[in-house]
Amino acid sequence: MKGFGIAALVISIIAIFIPVVGAFLAGLAGLIAFLSAGGGTSFGLAAVIINIVNIIFLSPTLILGAAHQVQNTGNTELSTSFGVLLTIQIVAIFIFIGKWFLSRSKKNVE
Repeated sequence: MKGFGIAALVISIIAIFIPVVGAFLAGLAGLIAFLSAGGGTSFGLAAVIINIVNIIFLSPTLILGAAHQVQNTGNTELSTSFGVLLTIQIVAIFIFIGKWFLSRSKKNVE
């Protein structure tokens, strides 16, 4: 579990510095972060936070490309991919919150 968290964190950091494909690497890192729920939760959560910042603030080419494509052609492929990338990160956060509640309830039972 911790290995997946470290891998997700490394890919997230690398994705910041890659201009166009970096947002899609952030999506991949989000998927890997799903697998880190457990032992590597802190690494996976850090990767997800970095990914959200990368997708929303540091990937203007993805956002501008999606807006331009929808405005001029009515085609929503890029905006759909932007939504999917963001949804992956949000689902990962919910998984980490759920895992936290489960571990907390197990401590209260014992």
